[in-house]
Amino acid sequence: MDCKPDILRQVDGENLPIVGILGDCSKLDPDYFFGEGIDEVKRVTAPYKLASRQYRADYTEVKVDGIKIGQGNPLVIMAGPCAVESEEQILRIAREVKTRGRSNF
Repeated sequence: MDCKPDILRQVDGENLPIVGILGDCSKLDPDYFFGEGIDEVKRVTAPYKLASRQYRADYTEVKVDGIKIGQGNPLVIMAGPCAVESEEQILRIAREVKTRGRSNF
C-alpha cells in the first residue's frame, strides 16, 4: 500500500502500543485495520503530523553538533534565512556564523 509503519508508545498513563502509518494514507479505509486488539483507528490531521501531540505524545528532542534541543534542555536560539535564495547567500551566512563560533551562556 506504499505506506510504512512507525511503532510508538502512548505515554498518557497507559502503555498501549500505537502504530502510526506514514505515507499517503488517503486511500486507506480505517475500517480495514479494525480487529482483535485494535481499540481505535484515527487519522492525524495536524499539518506537521510527526511532531504533533495527536501522533506522538513524547516531547521531541534533537541533537545538533552534540547540543540537545527540545523540552527540558537549555534554551537554544538559532538564526538564519527563512529561505535559501542563492548558493552565495547561504555560503556567506555560513561563513559569518563560523567566525562567531559557539556561544554558551
